[in-house]
Amino acid sequence: MNGHDPYAYLKDVLARLPTQRASEITELLPQNWQQPTSRYGQRAPQSFKILCRYIEALQKQHVTV
Repeated sequence: MNGHDPYAYLKDVLARLPTQRASEITELLPQNWQQPTSRYGQRAPQSFKILCRYIEALQKQHVTV
């Protein structure tokens, strides 16, 4: 995965995909992707941020989703 953490990459791409401009879609390819500065990505909708927090809480409790 070009030296990227697959989980972080997929999580960020799925968060950014709904709002990513078509002309900038190549930014989401693994070879062009850069990890965002914020924890959940700069463009992630609020509902996705809540879902990510929920999944992380479940992972801390070792629950499989």
